[in-house]
Amino acid sequence: FFFVACLCPRALLHGMFVLVHVRDTIKLPPSCFSKDFYDGLKDEINGRYTNKVLPGIGLCVILYDFVKVGEAVVHFGDGAAWVKVEFREVVFRPFPLETMVGKVEKSDASGLLLSLGFFSEIRVPPHLMQQPSHYMPEQGLWVWRTEDEGGANLDLYIDVGTDVLFQVKEVQIDQENHHQPPPIAVPRDTRVPDADKDKAKETPEPRYPMRITASLQGEGLGVSAWWEEG
Repeated sequence: FFFVACLCPRALLHGMFVLVHVRDTIKLPPSCFSKDFYDGLKDEINGRYTNKVLPGIGLCVILYDFVKVGEAVVHFGDGAAWVKVEFREVVFRPFPLETMVGKVEKSDASGLLLSLGFFSEIRVPPHLMQQPSHYMPEQGLWVWRTEDEGGANLDLYIDVGTDVLFQVKEVQIDQENHHQPPPIAVPRDTRVPDADKDKAKETPEPRYPMRITASLQGEGLGVSAWWEEG
């Protein structure tokens, strides 16, 4: 496989999304021949690109439209059809200091995990919470200790499932992930010698095509109800 990708002129869709012009040769297996030609091509492109990283650009979300589609060529002995295609891909490309709204998906002592629905690797570490904040293990929630207008202590909780406004601090892209999806965890052999049990518990951290470090620090960031008057 070989592809060429570049940003389209005036390709900004909406803040964090851009359109990218891609040229590639797509393989249509015989199982696609019963489908509409363009539906089969769309399925293969989405399967090849969705959740993959375009190096230096961002994370692919979905096919936007076709620009140019060549004729299908069947090679002798292969059985599949090969099609040269130019298309535009919607790519998630957030920028540092950009603000977004995400849903709290998980809360633990390491911080918060936020989701945009289509993307769920947004981490808010403790030092980027509103300060002072601390974790309540009994409730499994983070709380911001502040003061009300009268100067009395006021605890503001961040519940799981709540929408929060956050600011992008850092975007980490796995530049090697544009060929393969994130690796699937393989169950470990249960027949582990006693002497090696502790070592077996040490599993490598999973790799993700993209990871965002986010901040809730600053006026207006966090749970919107915190900043509502009255």
